[in-house]
Amino acid sequence: MKVSLLTLVLWLCVFPGHFNAQWGGQGGGEEKADPNSKVVILSDANFRDQVLKPAEPFFVQFYAPWCGHCRRMMPLWEDMAKTLEGQTHVGKVDCTVNEWIKNKYHIRGFPTIKLFANGRIDSFDGARTEVALKEFLDLHQGHISDRVEQEKYTLRSFDWRGDAEPIRIALAELGIQYEDIRYESEAEWEKDKSKLQLTGVVPFGQLPSLSIENFHLSMSSVILRHLARTHKMYGNTQEETSLIDSFISDCENFLDAYSSVVHESNPEKYVIRLKAFTTVEVPMWMSYFESMLVRSQSLWASDGYSMFFVGGKLSAADMCVFHALSTALGVAGQKSLQAYRGLREWFVGIGNRDNLSEYLSGSSRPQHMHGPNAKFGNAEHPADATNNPFRNVAA
Repeated sequence: MKVSLLTLVLWLCVFPGHFNAQWGGQGGGEEKADPNSKVVILSDANFRDQVLKPAEPFFVQFYAPWCGHCRRMMPLWEDMAKTLEGQTHVGKVDCTVNEWIKNKYHIRGFPTIKLFANGRIDSFDGARTEVALKEFLDLHQGHISDRVEQEKYTLRSFDWRGDAEPIRIALAELGIQYEDIRYESEAEWEKDKSKLQLTGVVPFGQLPSLSIENFHLSMSSVILRHLARTHKMYGNTQEETSLIDSFISDCENFLDAYSSVVHESNPEKYVIRLKAFTTVEVPMWMSYFESMLVRSQSLWASDGYSMFFVGGKLSAADMCVFHALSTALGVAGQKSLQAYRGLREWFVGIGNRDNLSEYLSGSSRPQHMHGPNAKFGNAEHPADATNNPFRNVAA
């Protein structure tokens, strides 16, 4: 039987619900709530208030109406919502009509499932079965009853962005609240150093230091590795852990080279070394990081795309590279990143993560990059060290 084009158009206008009843359409309006469903319909308009502000865990499926895998999974998702009622909130987002959410969380394939809990975002990549989903929730403390009183964290550091910044970035990403004790000068630190070292609060008398109740750590890389181990940011295999260690060391080497430039006491040598750093070393490091993102894509991105450096998920490597890249942009300028499309997209994506974005935008971030003896990035010579390189790139 032949159907005219006019008849088909009229039929679609009269019976749009045939396509949109369950899925909310592919481009028109919000999905209609089913009064019998326990799945919360999330959107650009309500996501922040429903998911990000409350302290209770939310298990979210990001889907597209045309996705066959999503259709097959939706009955299971409905059953999960009923089973988990009172334990874990379960929601869904139609990414064809909620572009803000889709872009913010870099949703590239459907369905994508994420758990928002305890100030963290964890991605589910297991089998789409009830058993696997519940095991994932148990592993990542995804139930309301899993919430425990946070231990007291105290970070001691100098009052500028330097060795302590990767730690602050990691603590911000993990949603960990901490007492931030900053020393404005070496002389101020010397007044407390002996007492804190004698009592074991600051092992070896070195800053930065992190105290977690009565457990104390010193040195940036040691603290960062501890946070990574404790909060599942250190890879899933020995190979991944070794690679993360390599990134931590690489970033330390980069920052050492940067520090030697900005602390050059000879004015003429400073100008020469600064030019060499911005025109030679910064492009070299950016090329290296870009190539490692490509490598990560080939190893871990099942959909041909990766937003992270190791293991296909956020790790301590991303925290270190983000700080290193912020530092490079602070002296070399945001235009230095334009030639590295993948690295730029990664940088913006990491900086837009909920907790980290709040930290980067807030007043709690130290305003200066270096101490008073530096030629760049202090109160006397702030240049652009007081601005936010991430915001310049993301704008």
